Amino acid sequence: MMVLVLKPKGPGNWAELHLEITGSRAQPILFRVGETIPLAGILFRICKVIA
Repeated sequence: MMVLVLKPKGPGNWAELHLEITGSRAQPILFRVGETIPLAGILFRICKVIA
């Protein structure tokens, strides 16, 4: 299991979004802090990766 802590990219003090990835898809090497990922049409920045 791996948890990604995400915040929307841009200004503001937004609440964190915790995205949990389980099973064979949980490979921490694929995600790095600072990368952006699109989710539901919004760009999110990865703040923390918990493996």
